[in-house]
Amino acid sequence: MPAFALAGTALAVHAVGLAAAARLAGWSRDDALVASNACIGGPSTAAAFAQAAGLESRVLPAVAFGTAGYAAGTGLGVSLYGALRGP
Repeated sequence: MPAFALAGTALAVHAVGLAAAARLAGWSRDDALVASNACIGGPSTAAAFAQAAGLESRVLPAVAFGTAGYAAGTGLGVSLYGALRGP
């Protein structure tokens, strides 16, 4: 049950953050959904979603930003692990 609570909390925080970013940046609903998919699913699922939704102009940005997110997230995760594991 704690795993479901953690997953639900993460999803809720992501949804609220996405809605706030979309409103502040003036993104369309399509842009927000592709960006959300790139954040959560990575470049391959975001590109597939954009293509399937008929948003061909969003495929390349989805791949680029999804890949950049993987690179940044991996670096941050390895750094955090190194900082938390101790000597």
